[in-house]
Amino acid sequence: MTTQPNPAHDEVQTAAFAGLNAAGLACTPQRDRASEYAEVPLADGSMILFSGITADDKDVRMTHSVREHGGWEASWCSPTKPDVTHIYDSYGQGLSHEEDTAALIASIVERAREHEGSKRTDTDLA
Repeated sequence: MTTQPNPAHDEVQTAAFAGLNAAGLACTPQRDRASEYAEVPLADGSMILFSGITADDKDVRMTHSVREHGGWEASWCSPTKPDVTHIYDSYGQGLSHEEDTAALIASIVERAREHEGSKRTDTDLA
């Protein structure tokens, strides 16, 4: 007997990465001691960083399941400016994972267009 995939158990990053790649944007997972996030490098040298937040607001990470998803946060930053600009924050808005991820992707694509698009490399396309 084979088990069917359960979208509720998929990692939240799967749909976000697929949507950004479909829009022509590079996206790479990152990790530091405190969190997991993704980076979208932009052609002008700036970048967008985004991460998922679990529904219980205990973890900022990219690898929790869709059923644990509580929201997305995204910020734009530039190496020439000290400030970070928050471009998306959906925690506590009650959006479904699908609605939330579509809105996240739209906000990232809009900001990327303002900054000459994505900086892609051959390894981003693998």
